[in-house]
Amino acid sequence: MYNLPMDTAGYHVIEDIRDYDKLGGMKKELSNTCIQVCMINQISARQNKAIMALVKLHSHGISEDDYCVKNQCLD
Repeated sequence: MYNLPMDTAGYHVIEDIRDYDKLGGMKKELSNTCIQVCMINQISARQNKAIMALVKLHSHGISEDDYCVKNQCLD
């Protein structure tokens, strides 16, 4: 098809296989990284909600110490 010598064609096949394997590994790493990013986003969202709740309480005049005292009374 390309009129390549047999050894050159063999070398190209080996390179193609190596590149294919490398690409598969990169896709797996990308997938793992996406999962880690999603987990971090979920954790960050929970922390953001907690911080926003504290800010809201503070804006209503409730300090963090007041909150802790009231929270211990409820336990």
